[in-house]
Amino acid sequence: MQDFIARHRSKIIGALRGFDRILFRGCLSRLLYPEGVAAFLNRQGCLLKDFGHFVQATTGALRTLATAAAVRLGRPVHYLESSSVSKEEVARKYFTESPVKKGLVCMLSCVEPCMTWQVFRSRENKTQELRRKWAKCLHHYFYLIDPDFGWMHVRVQTWMPYTVQICMNGREWLGRQMDRVHLRHERADNCFLSIKDPDRAQAIFDGMLTLPWDRILNGFVEQVHPSLLTVAEHAEGSYYWTLHQCEFATDVMFKSPEDLARLYGGFARHAISDLGSRDTMRFLGKPVVSTYRGEVVTNYKHRPEGICVRHRCGKNSIKMYDKMGSVLRIETTTNDPSQFKRRRRAGGDPDSPVKWRPLRKGLADLKARAQASDKANDAYLQDLATVADDRKVSEVVGSVLRRTQLGNRKVRALRPWSDPDLPLLRAINNGGFITNGFRNKDLLPILFPALTDPVGRRRASAKITRLLRILRAHRIIERVEGTHRYVVTAFGRSLITAVLSTNDAPISQLRKSA
Repeated sequence: MQDFIARHRSKIIGALRGFDRILFRGCLSRLLYPEGVAAFLNRQGCLLKDFGHFVQATTGALRTLATAAAVRLGRPVHYLESSSVSKEEVARKYFTESPVKKGLVCMLSCVEPCMTWQVFRSRENKTQELRRKWAKCLHHYFYLIDPDFGWMHVRVQTWMPYTVQICMNGREWLGRQMDRVHLRHERADNCFLSIKDPDRAQAIFDGMLTLPWDRILNGFVEQVHPSLLTVAEHAEGSYYWTLHQCEFATDVMFKSPEDLARLYGGFARHAISDLGSRDTMRFLGKPVVSTYRGEVVTNYKHRPEGICVRHRCGKNSIKMYDKMGSVLRIETTTNDPSQFKRRRRAGGDPDSPVKWRPLRKGLADLKARAQASDKANDAYLQDLATVADDRKVSEVVGSVLRRTQLGNRKVRALRPWSDPDLPLLRAINNGGFITNGFRNKDLLPILFPALTDPVGRRRASAKITRLLRILRAHRIIERVEGTHRYVVTAFGRSLITAVLSTNDAPISQLRKSA
């Protein structure tokens, strides 16, 4: 991102990165497996044959208590005939008709698909047993104006296992925090067109990662449905929260819509025509290997503001669009964080070794998930920086064509368009390396896939070590402190883009450019 901002500094106010839309999901762990549900029913004195009547009575009680609380507050209660109706639009309409400064806006109800428990007869065992299945049940939607998080909603499943979802927007939270410290800003919808002190705003926004999320989310459950806490007590636990869906956006604020408009056409053309599946996987932390069978898709659509380009790899995606005319937004959505990794111990085993493991949806990995999304956005902006890069290829590559030294030892010049340096540059441009870095043994199967004998692999590994030393000397990669991993530098990313672009371009295209 730094290269992008430096290249367009005269046109940019600043940049802001942080959560956009985030969706938390809370589950009662004991009610997610048959033995836990059976124990819950035993504590209630309920036999399996009475399961249906018991849960219907619980659902009725939850509905009655929630409706009574909304009526007591004088807020609208509305049942929707179809789950396809936009709850957001209905809630906004009620807010327009009867605005509130804080608290409940309205309570909506509808029947929606969900995973539930039901009792089935087993003819083979001649017994009754609990099974999970997809069904439909009543859900409550509570739309709120919270003093800290602004407009948000809480969704409650009224049938066992009583799952809760809480949806909010990070920009809403930041706007209210800046209002409290009197930090002047101009806001439109869920983005900021300008901020007096972007660095101070970013420091405030970073604080969102360290909020006591467990306490906050449980507080919303207690606020809208206190009776669920009683259910949790009978289930011998409390809600376990996961970050089910996460949008992390980087906004580059331009001084005027005209400044962004002059550049955005080139950005959009580059994103649509030049960024392939390998680039998408590189941004989203998925290694580019021949065994990957997932779908990688790039599409675009025209919006009132302009063109939105979206790249999707599995359940994760990254998109670019011009927000409100003067804000360039790069937004990474991680619905499957396991594509990214961080160094940690195994969950539930404090004695396990610390090593690179997939990210989880739990709150323990919330900060790491934000950091992985931030790196993806940075990589995308770094790639966009090359679109408007007026430097000649010779200016970018020139410094590496001369001998240099690392420490007290001299290092040869790089040969970027020939072996063995070109395959090496392609290898370090691999997908998962952009967020997790790479090691010597990660490059071995890429550069020498046919080697199987131990002696040959040791010799190849030694050769890779020598090649990595050359890249370090030319500032193309740098070592991650305290590890044996390397990451590509900003200069290295520009050099790789220049080399691969010219190496893979048809001669006819280069002739036109010349």
